[in-house]
Amino acid sequence: RVLFRSLDEGQLGQVREYQKLVEDDSKDVRSLQKIGDLYAKMKRPPDAVATYTAVAKLYMEQEYYERASAVLRGANNYEPSNPEINKSLGEAYHRMGRLKDAVIWYNKAQELYKDANDTRSQRDVLERMVQLDPEDVGLRIRLAERYVKDGKEDDALGIFRYAANHFEDEGRFDDFAKVAERVVFLDASDHVMRQKIVQNAMDRQDYKRALRHLQVLFKWDDKNQETLRTLAFVFRQMS
Repeated sequence: RVLFRSLDEGQLGQVREYQKLVEDDSKDVRSLQKIGDLYAKMKRPPDAVATYTAVAKLYMEQEYYERASAVLRGANNYEPSNPEINKSLGEAYHRMGRLKDAVIWYNKAQELYKDANDTRSQRDVLERMVQLDPEDVGLRIRLAERYVKDGKEDDALGIFRYAANHFEDEGRFDDFAKVAERVVFLDASDHVMRQKIVQNAMDRQDYKRALRHLQVLFKWDDKNQETLRTLAFVFRQMS
């Protein structure tokens, strides 16, 4: 115990010396990293993580993204559930152009923010992910659902409509049906989308679902001949 105490005291003395260097030059990233390494050796993870994240921030400012990612991975070993570290790793890989790696770390961050009920931060990360991979329709839908929960229905609707049209064009009619239902739930006046839902349900002989939407269309326009013919057909099938 005496030996360990002596080692700790010696390491703390080194920390103080490096801290003086950092006080003289706040950009002295090497001295700051030495402090983080010393805290790690002394088994003081919170202090090590705080120092490593400060080091990574300086590296990011200096555009040394590879170094920043290496330091952040070290910090992540101590606190893998820290969303800020995961987000920073995503940003570092983004800046390096390693987009797949960036998406992986951003995804971890947004899940952690979600678990922590930090909706604003989760939405911010999801938006970054969509910017990185705009062709990922599933990711867009996740962002849209986040928008709905955050009361941003107009933003969500734009994404849901895009996704519905995308799935329709690709012939993915199960996926189309799910997203189209979200559209008319948020915008009951979108009768064009509702008519597409009816056609989708009729093609699948899902007459109960078709009837539900046909009733809305009938209230909107009780003289529409196509709606009337389809209603009559559905009633015959269900009788």
